[in-house]
Amino acid sequence: MALPRHAHRDDRSAFGPVPRARRARATCASGDRPAALRGIRHLDTRPGTCCGRARGRHRRRLACRRGRRSWPKGTPGLRPLVARRYRLGGALTFLVLFDVDGTLLLTHDEVYVEAARAALEEVYDTDAEGPDVPGDTATAHVRRALRAAGVGDAEIAAGLDHWCRSFSDRYVELLAEADTNHWQLAPHAADAIAAVELRALLTGNPAAVAHARMDRLGLGPLFPRGQGAFGCERENRTELFALARERAGNWPAQRTVSVGDTPLDVSSAHDAGCLSVGVSTGCYQAADLGDADAVIAGLAGLEAALEALES
Repeated sequence: MALPRHAHRDDRSAFGPVPRARRARATCASGDRPAALRGIRHLDTRPGTCCGRARGRHRRRLACRRGRRSWPKGTPGLRPLVARRYRLGGALTFLVLFDVDGTLLLTHDEVYVEAARAALEEVYDTDAEGPDVPGDTATAHVRRALRAAGVGDAEIAAGLDHWCRSFSDRYVELLAEADTNHWQLAPHAADAIAAVELRALLTGNPAAVAHARMDRLGLGPLFPRGQGAFGCERENRTELFALARERAGNWPAQRTVSVGDTPLDVSSAHDAGCLSVGVSTGCYQAADLGDADAVIAGLAGLEAALEALES
């Protein structure tokens, strides 16, 4: 079954009160970095970390008990750096919400397909297929597939939470045994993410799936649990923005930016009253993302795009 690329439990913890802007500290007399900045670290993307565009859906067997601890070649390591913060002229920083598939992870994930299919068979006794809408939530995809197979809405609704739990659990189990050396992290992803002061994931993946992927890509420390919003929490992608902003201390919509690779990423952000940066690293070209407030060829251009949104 060719389930879409693109959701877990609703953790409603929040960042807490919005931090006040502080004046920059003076440089130490010794010429070293200020003490407050010495501990800041970020992920280093070395040359050749990952490159290329999203791959097609190649069917392959899961490599059980092979590469259990494998990570994508060129996974970033840690090195000290003072991350630039997007706080210009004392204004509130942006809350930047990152999509996963086609934006951070550029490789088709067969583990996702296997786990989703197994959960469908367990809960609904079918391996139904449905039309793919890139960027949509996992629950929306499943509803379309089940409707196409003749399953009624009442039956779908009754099993959807069970499907989300089963899918999430199976994905984490399968990923632990899978060889993901072929996975490609978007070039400059770690640097671009670390440079953003307030960040989270907003994706159609279930939370457990998204965080497991980030851990495997080496981005886990950049996306703490309990922030962002995920596809098993809301079926409509537009509704994920309010949830992500609530978890960020009710961050204002006009200071919230979506970063994603599909037209749905763009339109859902605008429908939620937020800004959008389209990135053409997935299956869509820049022209397809023309409704975004800014379009970039890759995450290396995110800093300039955010600065342009300030003007």
